[in-house]
Amino acid sequence: MRVGRKASGDDWRVARNVVVAETDEQALEWVMDSKGGNYHYFAYLIEVMRRANYTIILKENPNDSDETLTVANLTKNQVIYGSSRTVIEKLAALRENVGPFGTLLLASMDASGRNRHREWETMRRLARDVAPALSKMK
Repeated sequence: MRVGRKASGDDWRVARNVVVAETDEQALEWVMDSKGGNYHYFAYLIEVMRRANYTIILKENPNDSDETLTVANLTKNQVIYGSSRTVIEKLAALRENVGPFGTLLLASMDASGRNRHREWETMRRLARDVAPALSKMK
């Protein structure tokens, strides 16, 4: 159906799990921490999808066996993480892959719990470093 408007990337929104730390190594440590919010989220998601016999939606390649579906692999593949510079590069690559988008919705996993510092640090770095750089890429 045509509505008389031209499509614009500014109207599109993308939601992603994002972790921004001082260094790539620190971000990886936060993402892979078994007591961290992202790790817990993906462990739970895998369990739910296994019970529903619907793990195919979590796999990069649908022909992969369920044994390849681990929390570590899923977390590494689904979370955009790193230093501000690395996250900017990864989000630019995402934009190249999916097309332009006007809004990045950050999925926050534990903003008031034991990982509060990590979540707030991510938000600070996104606002201070990442968002301005992405705005210049439009």
